[in-house]
Amino acid sequence: MHAPHIRILVADMPPLLREIIECGLRVQPGMTVVGDVRAHADLSAAVSDERPDVTVIGIEGGEMAAECMALLSIQPAMRVIGVRTAGGRAELCELRPHCVSLGEVGATDIVVAIRTALDRPRVIEPPC
Repeated sequence: MHAPHIRILVADMPPLLREIIECGLRVQPGMTVVGDVRAHADLSAAVSDERPDVTVIGIEGGEMAAECMALLSIQPAMRVIGVRTAGGRAELCELRPHCVSLGEVGATDIVVAIRTALDRPRVIEPPC
């Protein structure tokens, strides 16, 4: 069962990927982009202010677990989906051992990942 209105924060994405994701989300019924954080340093404040259901965050290089745990301490019911770009491909990762390779990422893939993440019970496992 989907939430009647899903609030989404988009954060720290390369400009083209951010535009693709935001355009795809804007046309989805029941989904609203409540913020676009371009500077990583502003992310915690935006989560605190906007109280999103889902944050879609760009990931460069390493793990996102420690950063996500910090965000979840601000908004515990939120889901965090990381988009990692590598070699022109992307992955969506949730804060648990669950990672789905999407290949060429598109707005539809993000929408499906958001709906799927919200449909599953929330599980937080401490980072290794």
